[in-house]
Amino acid sequence: MTLVGQASPHFSWHECECHSDPPVPVPDEYLENCRAVLREVERVRRVCGNKPMRMSRLYSTRSHNESIPGHAENSQHLYANAADLLPPEGMTQQEFARIIQMLAEEPESRVRFIKADYADGHVHLDCRKRATLIVEGL
Repeated sequence: MTLVGQASPHFSWHECECHSDPPVPVPDEYLENCRAVLREVERVRRVCGNKPMRMSRLYSTRSHNESIPGHAENSQHLYANAADLLPPEGMTQQEFARIIQMLAEEPESRVRFIKADYADGHVHLDCRKRATLIVEGL
């Protein structure tokens, strides 16, 4: 089923779907994962002064994931359990990643993995099931 409208206050369902050709909506079985990731992304946006930020990827099909150079075999994007975010204007990738890390260290956060060493400047966060936070690229 294709969802329309807003998935969260600042992100649409269209932004969450796989950006393959044709686009593929988040499967029903992963909607709760998607909503949990979006709650984290909205927290990041608030701390960044509610400045607009681009989410370049949330859900990916296996075939689309495999087309991405350097993809992870069992990427959390396959389960709508991750987001790739570009920093708001005027903020570096490292500054942005530090903010995400600060929020991820709060007890209520579900973020368990952050990676911030991508050439295009995005920061990856995901809510994988593990007890401790892993941070790469900071």
